[in-house]
Amino acid sequence: MTRIHRIIQKSVSASNPARSWQGGLIPAGWSVFIVLCSVLWSLTATSWAQTLDDRLDREAFLDGLGRSGVIDVLETLENDPAIIGAEMDPAWPQLTAVARARAILTESARDTTPGRVPAVDRTDAISALLDAQRRLIAENGSDLRVARWQGDLARDLLFLSGADAGLDLAVEFGISSLEQAQHLRDMAAEAVDLADQALYALDDWILELEDDPAYETDIDLQALRRRLITAEKNQRLPFLLGTARYLWAVATVRCDVTRTVQNPGWTIVNTDTDQREAIGNALAEARDLLRPLAAALPAPWQHQAAVTAALADLRLDAELDRITNALEPIATPVSVDESGSARLRASLGLAVASAHADSPLAAITSINRLAAQSWVRSNPLLLLLTADNHVLWQLQADETPDWVANVENVAAIQPLVALDIYQTEFLDRPGLSISRETQDSLVDRRLSMLMPPVLDKPEDWPSPLLLARAQALAGRPESHPQAMTMLEIVLHRDDSASTMAPRLRPRALYLTAAIQLATGETDRAVSLLLELATEYPMYERAPMAAYHAAALALVLHRTAHASEQADAESRLEHALSTCLDRYPAHEHHDRAALQLATLALHRQEYAQVATILAAVPRYGAPDSADAAWLRIKAALHRLRAAEESGASLDDIARDSLETVRDARQALVATPDDDVLFVASQLAQAECHLLLREPAEALTVLEALAIDMTTASDARAEPDAATAALPRPARPTVAELLAEQVYLSIRSLEQLNRDDEIDAWLSRLLSEIPAEQAGSVVDNLMVRTHERLHAQELEQPLDEPIVAEAQRRMVPLCEWLWRIRQADTGNQSTSATRYYLAEGYRLAGRYRDALPHYEQLVADDPRAMLPLFGLAECRYRIDPSDPESFRAFSTLNAQLSDDDRGQYPDVYWLSELRLLRILDSAQRNTARIAPRIRRLRLTDPHLGGPRYEEAFLALERKYE
Repeated sequence: MTRIHRIIQKSVSASNPARSWQGGLIPAGWSVFIVLCSVLWSLTATSWAQTLDDRLDREAFLDGLGRSGVIDVLETLENDPAIIGAEMDPAWPQLTAVARARAILTESARDTTPGRVPAVDRTDAISALLDAQRRLIAENGSDLRVARWQGDLARDLLFLSGADAGLDLAVEFGISSLEQAQHLRDMAAEAVDLADQALYALDDWILELEDDPAYETDIDLQALRRRLITAEKNQRLPFLLGTARYLWAVATVRCDVTRTVQNPGWTIVNTDTDQREAIGNALAEARDLLRPLAAALPAPWQHQAAVTAALADLRLDAELDRITNALEPIATPVSVDESGSARLRASLGLAVASAHADSPLAAITSINRLAAQSWVRSNPLLLLLTADNHVLWQLQADETPDWVANVENVAAIQPLVALDIYQTEFLDRPGLSISRETQDSLVDRRLSMLMPPVLDKPEDWPSPLLLARAQALAGRPESHPQAMTMLEIVLHRDDSASTMAPRLRPRALYLTAAIQLATGETDRAVSLLLELATEYPMYERAPMAAYHAAALALVLHRTAHASEQADAESRLEHALSTCLDRYPAHEHHDRAALQLATLALHRQEYAQVATILAAVPRYGAPDSADAAWLRIKAALHRLRAAEESGASLDDIARDSLETVRDARQALVATPDDDVLFVASQLAQAECHLLLREPAEALTVLEALAIDMTTASDARAEPDAATAALPRPARPTVAELLAEQVYLSIRSLEQLNRDDEIDAWLSRLLSEIPAEQAGSVVDNLMVRTHERLHAQELEQPLDEPIVAEAQRRMVPLCEWLWRIRQADTGNQSTSATRYYLAEGYRLAGRYRDALPHYEQLVADDPRAMLPLFGLAECRYRIDPSDPESFRAFSTLNAQLSDDDRGQYPDVYWLSELRLLRILDSAQRNTARIAPRIRRLRLTDPHLGGPRYEEAFLALERKYE
């Protein structure tokens, strides 16, 4: 009860009340009556829910809900019909489906925000409604109410689908295509059949009521019979049948394929179609049905009936005075506020009559007077139709059945290309308004239809016509070269002084960019869109062009080769700056700021990241979470850069930790963003780690619960086909898990808890996908090698070093080697091979290391580190072989002073290894101390702190 009552209140207060059977407005009193009845249903449903009259009342209530757009209550009524006492109605599921489809149509017309695409296309919503009505009739054919349902479907075919975007008016009076005329003809033919069937079904219904035993005493049955005869049989169905007959005749004339441009003044006499007799009969029947209704129907439908009857007479070449007398009162009403389509049709009919009485020039004079009136100038569809008529009558006056390219004809198309737009609606067609973009499309379609199929010399044609034809050709890939030829002509002309087409160039730029994008020329498309966004900011598509250019530039940046990265970055920065500077009110403004901050982060411009993010204080979810994550990333990148440079980390790490903690507050406010919240915790752990606080880092890491099986990886990528900027790149769950493992291992290393590291390594290599685990394994492999190598420098290879190399480094290297071998395009295979060889060598597995060193040397004979690794392995495999020792000594001797300057680590490491081999083999030990003294002459510090202590230990041993 409460839920129904709330929705009822909404339907009463809706701006558009429910409409009557004709498509007009139901009086407010009836709306309130329907609401009150619906409230009573929930109280008395069980006692009177099954009468036919009550089913009709429920249908009226459903229709009111549908026209008010209250989809939620309709779904409730569909699932629980007992709420409204409809559980015994066999047609209830289909009836609620019709009402829901109508509600969706209502919602599609409510969002009129410029540049915003409705959630449901109006044409699709109308088709869905018609299909729902057809199913209702097909599945309940024996129901007495089918007569009303057939009438409802006929009504919506004529006044919804047939009138969508002024289709019926365009076919009747304007410039229309053959496809449009065929569509209207088919709908009118279906409406004729439905109205005929409804009249027969209605007779059966009335007889059924009269045969009811209770009819003589039941005043409800008697009232229902009177209502069916008066409102349905005598008014609604004849009106629908007459209108459908007339529209079928009009559309059939337009379907005559021998005429490329219609004659607005046609009559049955000058119609050369094979169906002339059928057209004449349809017009006569429409006139005879509608003329008596002109006084019987409520306004504004009495006017529609009168106008259609008069126009049928006009097409039948009847007496002009009688037609004029019928049309003039409607064309010039007492109320100047009345601006419905009946007034327009009457005015255009008078223009036809004046052409018949005088000449096409008289019709043009009449049309010009009509176009100057305020009620026409305030409506885009009326302006378009009057412009259509001006052009068509001009062609008739010039006796030009097809377009001829000459300068005189430019004046004829002036009314079409110089239209202004105002967002208003027909009084009798609420919800019908067209945008400037839709108007451009309608005008282009009309201009293209006026042109011959082939243009021999496109350079001789006016720019508006070239643009219209290019627009028509752009939809077919095979016609793109022709369209580009025409667009290039338009773009290279100077039309800036033309008052006829001030919007030509921005529209041509946009269409050219669309074709370039379709043909794979994305960089060219970006340039054109940015030119449009920069030079024509008042063009309604300019904001969309700017953000589309930014999205495309982001695609190019992410896919650019190394040699193209600089240009790609510059183009992306320009596109994003254009969005932010020129179109700050766009819905994706924050997204553009985030992408610009991401670009600054990529360039390591950490202060710029903070500046960009601080300049956009209006972030809303999810952009606020992304902004917080970018602040965290900037702090981490700055911290890691400082660590690599060897700078003091204390102050930077503490600043970074504070930034991370502050940014996490924004993530706490968006609890649904689990991925970024976990990433922020990992960032906090890394800060603790670099502050040499491994216990605090490990506490944070152990509190994390990252579930690979349930977490979602939604990584937004830019779409080249849309203007939508994606969210900045976010870590995947697998990357988060890999980072947790990596930081945990580093924390355990600092805490000297080596016995716990193996479990984390096992999890890393077994649970995490290779793509994400690879970078972590690579990092751990390098760090482990550096640590073992440092220990090796302090003392020759001993049991602890060998054991750790075998337990830690070798598994990492072998795992990564397998992954890199499977990835044939990976460029780091050689580096991985080197670390694998080093791992085997440090573990004392010289025979396993040997083939890898040999391959590295074969790939690059000047690779010093593999050369010495190869020589050492050969010696270690057989120390007694004098050739292996001689080869090692020879290789060491080959290092020149230039090599020492270019590869200092290689030089000092080779010297140290040579002396240690002499020491371990006890060969030529007398040469060790003198050689160290000679090396000190080259560098008093013997290569620096890394090597000096090891040399000094050997020198003391053999002094």
